[in-house]
Amino acid sequence: MNYPGNPAIADADAKTEGVRRVLYLSAFIDSISVSIILPFFPFMVLEYGGNARTAGYIFAMHAVLAILSGPLFGRLSDKLGRRPALAIGFCGMTCSYVVFGLASSLLQIVVARAIAGAMSGGFGVIQAAVSDLTSRSERAKAMGFVVGASACGFAVGPVIGLVASSIDQHSAAKAASLFGAMLLLGCGLMLWRTVPKKERSIPQVERVKESDAHHTPEDGGLKVKLLLTMLAIAMMQAGLTAVLGFWAHAALEWDERGVGWLFVWIFLCIGVNQWFVLPKILASQVAPKVLWGAILGIFLGAVAMSSGANQVWVLGIAVAILFCGIAAGRTVITSMVSTMGAESGRGAALGNLSSAAYVGRAFGPVVFGFLFVEAGPGAPFIATSVVSIACLVWLINQLKSSQAD
Repeated sequence: MNYPGNPAIADADAKTEGVRRVLYLSAFIDSISVSIILPFFPFMVLEYGGNARTAGYIFAMHAVLAILSGPLFGRLSDKLGRRPALAIGFCGMTCSYVVFGLASSLLQIVVARAIAGAMSGGFGVIQAAVSDLTSRSERAKAMGFVVGASACGFAVGPVIGLVASSIDQHSAAKAASLFGAMLLLGCGLMLWRTVPKKERSIPQVERVKESDAHHTPEDGGLKVKLLLTMLAIAMMQAGLTAVLGFWAHAALEWDERGVGWLFVWIFLCIGVNQWFVLPKILASQVAPKVLWGAILGIFLGAVAMSSGANQVWVLGIAVAILFCGIAAGRTVITSMVSTMGAESGRGAALGNLSSAAYVGRAFGPVVFGFLFVEAGPGAPFIATSVVSIACLVWLINQLKSSQAD
């Protein structure tokens, strides 16, 4: 946005853009710290006597704690400001990765992931802070940048892990985890120096528009539907992420290097889609239609995987469509929810959305891990195709019902 007739507003807008960029960088670093352990995690669980189901329980425990922390962080950020909430989250995540890096048993891995889950509310606060700094008309694009930055971080993390894998597995996991902890700590300090404690930085003319925006009673019903859809999408995302490494090991006999490069490819595709493709689509199409297209992509990718993606090029196309659809769906839903309700409750609204996502993340790994062990490696993808087509049909019917009313 430019305000050539008012230098004060133009200067404030420039500062706002600077803070937004720091928040995008924070989402990027936060995701590096998460994905840096993905190449090692399945093999560490296997070495300590676990399996895909065990990994599912660990992912689920992380998600349950995140369910509880999401609304708490959201309300904390609404009352005290985004900066203190972000500082608490990043400091807690730093501690979790120190514990993970020093882990020498399955129990210590569980403890580390429990701490990480309890401190996972920071990402929702990042989204709320970006929403504070963005006008309604630009919010979908800004949320796409947040998810895109996160996806790029997820792509870089496994590369760092793969570089560390030139040494033995335990030393590599330790080095990668402690490096992630240092990134998180540095990011927390950067945010503390940059993000305003309480003030909203949207220029005053935009803030007036925000407060005058009309919110209809139907917003509440739509928000519930979006929360449920987010839950389903997050369940598929978490479940597939939890078992994908085990699937690659079982179906293709890949080791941690192959799994790491698979995650790199997935998150690079997500980053390109979120930064360059999705904003253009959102500029020309209404959000519900984009959401339908994203869910259709999930369905098509899951069908391709369940049919047996044993060739590398088929696997690459299938996982790209599948996970890009998941990321795009989450972006559109977050953007839609961020435009509903009053500005003063935006942190709580996005915190509730984050909790809905973590409910899905709690069920997904357990269900998909069970399916993988009991029904075979292709079962999680069959489940994803069923859930995604059910969501698509439900959303289309809901829109038809609302238009009829």
